[in-house]
Amino acid sequence: MLRLLTALLLALPLAALDPVWLETFDKVWQLVQDKHWDPAELERDGWTRLRAEYRPKVEAAKTTAEARGYMREMIQRLKLSHFHISGGESVEEAVAYGDGRPPFDVAIIEGRAWTWRPEAGSAVKAGWELLEVEGKPLGESLQRLAQSRKGPMLIARQRALVLSRLSGEPGANVEVTAQAVGGSPQKLRVKLLAPKGQTTRFGFLPPMPISIETKRIGDVGTIAFNVFLDPVRLSPAFEAAVKGCKATCRGFVVDLRGNPGGIGILAMGLAGFFVTQPDQILGTMVRRDSKLRFTVNPRAEIFTGPLAILIDSGTASTAEIMAGGLQDLGRARVFGSRSMGAALPSVIERLPNGDLFQYPVANYISRSGKTLEGEGVTPDQTVNLTPAGLAAGDPVLDAALKWIHAQKSLLPTVRR
Repeated sequence: MLRLLTALLLALPLAALDPVWLETFDKVWQLVQDKHWDPAELERDGWTRLRAEYRPKVEAAKTTAEARGYMREMIQRLKLSHFHISGGESVEEAVAYGDGRPPFDVAIIEGRAWTWRPEAGSAVKAGWELLEVEGKPLGESLQRLAQSRKGPMLIARQRALVLSRLSGEPGANVEVTAQAVGGSPQKLRVKLLAPKGQTTRFGFLPPMPISIETKRIGDVGTIAFNVFLDPVRLSPAFEAAVKGCKATCRGFVVDLRGNPGGIGILAMGLAGFFVTQPDQILGTMVRRDSKLRFTVNPRAEIFTGPLAILIDSGTASTAEIMAGGLQDLGRARVFGSRSMGAALPSVIERLPNGDLFQYPVANYISRSGKTLEGEGVTPDQTVNLTPAGLAAGDPVLDAALKWIHAQKSLLPTVRR
């Protein structure tokens, strides 16, 4: 019923010459025109020409979905991250999560979905291929996405699609068809779990759970968190984890896999737990009329021992800034796979038609002079995931732990 209602709403005809859609189009075009950090580059990309091409299309659109689709198509022609018009979401490209989550993670390997890191009691084991969710095959949808995207961005989008189909109300059951390597397909009922962490809200973003997990693996401290938001909880969690290591920690791991970023300045604050010298530079945010250096200074508690950072195709934005900056400083060794390459600082504004428009307002240049947008952070040690590796555990974390234990000196946590 919900899908039918959504389809009917998307097909509603526009009122004749309804001015709000042209007003919205003009607002979108003008915001990009005024806020892009390099007017010459924007014009080389044909922004003026795109206005002339797409404004008549919006004016002649017959449905709300059609008008919105033309605006989305126009901004996508710039081939930059952090562009998004939300509202009236339609089918394949929309990712709508329920609050419930599956009791396992998902990894994309060569365009196929595999289960990973199952929680205790999960009927689905690690290293199984996911074939269907609620009777709908995944293969065709994953292949369709591959026609429009490449590289880490594609992998992240495919994973998001699979996780969206595995979501719903906490406690609900979802039927999946999964197959172990060399085995036969099995239909299983998966009970969805409550979201991890505490729910918070920031700006125009919808409420979301903020998960922060700290633990010790032998003599190594670790912290993993899902987004750079909620500084009131995140910064103290880092401080407690670092302080808790004391002189007994041989190394420390920051897990940024699947972390899409968030508040940019948090990268500076959190990086401060791992540097000893003041005024260290992670990189520079370049706006049209100004530059902002992402400067890091030591915190009250500092860990000076071996530091490993884990990344993957879902690591984006602020998470890339932190990982790439500490890598450039020579302070961290990075493990995993290339990050998303979506590192443009952005803002969100409400449009005249009620939609939200996220758009980039600056470029970001890493300390080494690299542009992270479209390139991402390249690991010092690439760890390629395989079904066998997933079944065995966590090969990325294992590589980081092996490197930490290979270091000769034990450098303790120090208090300034």
